[in-house]
Amino acid sequence: MDCIKENFNYPDRYLLGILCVSFLLRIWGISYGMPYAFILDETYLVNRSLAFGTGDFNPHLFEWPGHLLMYALFAIYGVYFVVGYVVGIFSSAEDFALSFMSDPSYFYIIGRVFIVLLSTTTVYVTYLVGTWAYDRKTGLIAAIFLAVSPLVSGVAHFILTDNLVLLASIGLFIPALRIISTGLAKDYFWGGLIIGLGMAIKYNAGALIIPLGVAHMLHIVQNRKPILSIYVHKRFFIAGLSLLSGFLMGCPYCLLDYPSFIRDLVFQFSRVSEVGMINAEYASPFLYYLQEALAGGIGLGITIVCLFGIAHSLYQRRSVDILFLIYIAIYFLYVSSWKVAIDKYLLPIIPSIIIIGASMISRISDKLPVHQKINSYIMISAIFILGAEPLVKSLQVDYTLTQKDTRSIAKEWIEATISEGTKIAIDSGRLNIAKLSPPLNDTPNNLYKIFVERGMISDNKYLKSVGNISNKYYDLLTRSNSGKKYPLTRIVLSSDGRVDRSLSVEELIKNNVEYVVVSSFAYEGYVSPSYRQNHPEAADYYTRFYRELDETYNLIKEFRSDPNRRQGPTIKIYRIPASESGKAMISEVYNEK
Repeated sequence: MDCIKENFNYPDRYLLGILCVSFLLRIWGISYGMPYAFILDETYLVNRSLAFGTGDFNPHLFEWPGHLLMYALFAIYGVYFVVGYVVGIFSSAEDFALSFMSDPSYFYIIGRVFIVLLSTTTVYVTYLVGTWAYDRKTGLIAAIFLAVSPLVSGVAHFILTDNLVLLASIGLFIPALRIISTGLAKDYFWGGLIIGLGMAIKYNAGALIIPLGVAHMLHIVQNRKPILSIYVHKRFFIAGLSLLSGFLMGCPYCLLDYPSFIRDLVFQFSRVSEVGMINAEYASPFLYYLQEALAGGIGLGITIVCLFGIAHSLYQRRSVDILFLIYIAIYFLYVSSWKVAIDKYLLPIIPSIIIIGASMISRISDKLPVHQKINSYIMISAIFILGAEPLVKSLQVDYTLTQKDTRSIAKEWIEATISEGTKIAIDSGRLNIAKLSPPLNDTPNNLYKIFVERGMISDNKYLKSVGNISNKYYDLLTRSNSGKKYPLTRIVLSSDGRVDRSLSVEELIKNNVEYVVVSSFAYEGYVSPSYRQNHPEAADYYTRFYRELDETYNLIKEFRSDPNRRQGPTIKIYRIPASESGKAMISEVYNEK
């Protein structure tokens, strides 16, 4: 390992500073959205982890699967309950549940702080891997670039499985690097265990088999062992057994409820590779990941440096270069083949890409024909210039997270302006409204139909996953549901191209709906070129619906999206005429208890 000289001869001091910056970038804006939860995946993880308190530890859904994170959250919330019970905050488990249903802010913030700590740990592990693979200078530079990444920092504000997979993805390289040099059985064991636990969080962690396999192959070749040992080697079988053990530890119900596991596994892979998803489809996922996810996620300058670093590593072809390059190439091409493209899908290879770029900066620095002190100033200036763009973007994202979301602002306006009991149609997910629109309170009667009646007869697996606790959930929801209530008609987002032909403005008028609340997260998705190409029938149908609203009916209020100032979509509120039979009903106030 090369020694770090001049300004880099105190790595612990600089590393501590990097970790502090990393932590601050991730903790600022941690209360975003509260008391409303606008991130659907986050809502599901928190709700499901708390549902374990009923004694049913089967998550029932296996799409990510995310189970290991759910169990970790359950343990954390268990500690929160015990402490709260001892100091008198909660008088019972039901009081604890009502506290969550009334205002979930503390629950989300506790979970988010846990994620912030894990993400900061990821920066530290990136430093370790960069140092062990190349030198300390590389480790420090890589840690800086990962710390200020707006993609990594942004995702770290939320309780998402991607944060843990990111940690597993860089953590795997610790045993992988040791396997190349020593090939000890314990490193195969730890490598397999990391992959298995990672897959219990998100299936794409299975791609970590690639660097583990490459490390095994490099060890065999470097030590001139029989080529057959690449395929038949007892230590590789140790890795396989520990992988399986780790996965079963984190996702035990894949065996105990294997029909659901197989069903959801098949669905998940077909969704990302064949079915697609609105607002996540692009003409060229490859270019999207290169131009938007990578350049936008770590900074254009850093991306260019990393691409040159990859080219240089291809020329050098050292063992560690091969280890990183094969993993980066295969994973990048694989996710680029999917129909669904989301920037966070690239996260597992971001640290590897950054380490390659950092190693090139370190090598250039070592070869500059100038005095060491001048060399240090040049390198520090280069790092500052490269890191400035992503740092500014990260700060901008953090600032927007401290501001009120457009959906919260729209909710406040609606409740201040529109009488309780007025019928409102609103853009919505299958169950969750806040994903797209203002989180208005539905009436108890509607909630009963959704969570109890439909849960008993519907083939909707999300409703079925609530299982026998649906009545309890409904009871808690209605008891904690304070504030104005509106009979809501959900305009369900057609994520996969299915068309609800019962949806029309005429039908809404017949049903005495007086206002329609729409979200740009919905109507802009239908006009995107990729969605129109993949789902032309749905695109035409829903585009006509929103166009009719816009051209025919009265737009009474609009809350515009402004990514530089706040989070959230554009929210439009329309007034539509009521049918003759419904005019008298519109003035009534629904006081359902």
